[in-house]
Amino acid sequence: MFPQTRMIVRPETIDRLLLSRSLIAPLRFKPANDRFAVAAHVLAAHDAAELAIAAICTESSVPSISDTRTMGLSDYMGALKEHRHPGKDVSGRDYVAKLNRVRVDLKHHGITPDKEQWGSVTEIAFGHISSWCKEYLSVDYAGLDTVDLIHATAIREIVMLAHKHLQEDKFRECFENLSEAIERSSLELFPAGVHVVVGQANAETALTVSAYGVDPGRFLALQRLLPFRGFLLPEPQWNKRQYGHEGNWNRPNAEFAYEETINLLTRLQVATPYPTPFLYEHVFKDVLVVKLDAPEIIMLRWGFDGWSEVEFGSPQFQRGDRIGCRARGANAIPVSDPEECSSDPETSEFVVAVDAHNPKLSEGDGMPPTLIFKREDVEIEKELIYDEDHQQ
Repeated sequence: MFPQTRMIVRPETIDRLLLSRSLIAPLRFKPANDRFAVAAHVLAAHDAAELAIAAICTESSVPSISDTRTMGLSDYMGALKEHRHPGKDVSGRDYVAKLNRVRVDLKHHGITPDKEQWGSVTEIAFGHISSWCKEYLSVDYAGLDTVDLIHATAIREIVMLAHKHLQEDKFRECFENLSEAIERSSLELFPAGVHVVVGQANAETALTVSAYGVDPGRFLALQRLLPFRGFLLPEPQWNKRQYGHEGNWNRPNAEFAYEETINLLTRLQVATPYPTPFLYEHVFKDVLVVKLDAPEIIMLRWGFDGWSEVEFGSPQFQRGDRIGCRARGANAIPVSDPEECSSDPETSEFVVAVDAHNPKLSEGDGMPPTLIFKREDVEIEKELIYDEDHQQ
């Protein structure tokens, strides 16, 4: 089911509740057919309940739980009662007290629980925990998702839309939502100094994010599954000749990408970055200013066979026109792949304007075109696109 929970409590509390649920949820509808299974269910139900009630007490600022090392499940329930409603017990207290006694008998005396009495312990305990979460935190315990750990509401909603598409078997749309979430997180969620270019399986980036607890191998696999998104690109860009094809758009890959994206976002949003240099393109965009009317240009567009020159329909620029782009340098033409141009555009014979944007350019159905100018026909300026003050 599409998750509806909203982050209304602290992320660390949600994390503790998720840990609680991870202990009990796998056993919730699993039959306990023998004494060993019943014993495992009792231990899991008790630990899940204790994790949950401790998290609720901490979130509720219960004053009498300063030394939690000496407190047990019943102690937390008593403290919560005195703090919230002294005249009424916390729901399920009698059952939980019996559960605690059975758990003590099991752990310390080797007395196994009765199968008939405790065979449904995980389902009953799950129900009590759900009631506590709803009453004291307004949280849906059953509907909790790791997506609730994402701090930024806008990013969280994009990831939830990806989950909806995953449930509907719309795997391409799921991947595109996840790539948007990562691309926007670099501007809206991650702290200054943390940046991820989505859709690029870059080993250096994988090594960098590993310092914040992200597995580099899984990060590279995630990047290969997602389309590229850039600052100047309004739509996701799939490389259909590499990984961006229907053979990879399936449920196992989408589930993997969903979980790994949440892991990436939740780890990087709280990262404490060490000083690292920014790439020029992460800070600035280039702007070419045309110096004369009708300069000679070559226009390239991307197609199934790679980059090719457009013979007709090139725009006529006038003096003073401004073209936003990523500027590269080249000393010879033709250019087979603009991204491979690595010369300094300031000192090269030609300026290669990758991802060119100007009102005189039609967007077409794919990537923005690349324009090639003679160096003497344009001035190269730059505009700031990265502003540390706007990082969250």
